[in-house]
Amino acid sequence: MPMMTSQPAFVGSASWFPGNPTTAGMHTATVAFTAVTPGTYHYLCPVPGHARNGMTAALAVSHPG
Repeated sequence: MPMMTSQPAFVGSASWFPGNPTTAGMHTATVAFTAVTPGTYHYLCPVPGHARNGMTAALAVSHPG
């Protein structure tokens, strides 16, 4: 699993084990959380090597409008 140097930004926003593979061989996980602090947050795939190979993205949180 990836090395974590800090706690997740929001309670419930991390999945350390993506579960057993589906019939297609893909691992899946579902997380549910409330993002309450505006900002840009980065997330990454917890499968070893995936984040290093680009499986990352950003989540932008803003105040409702």
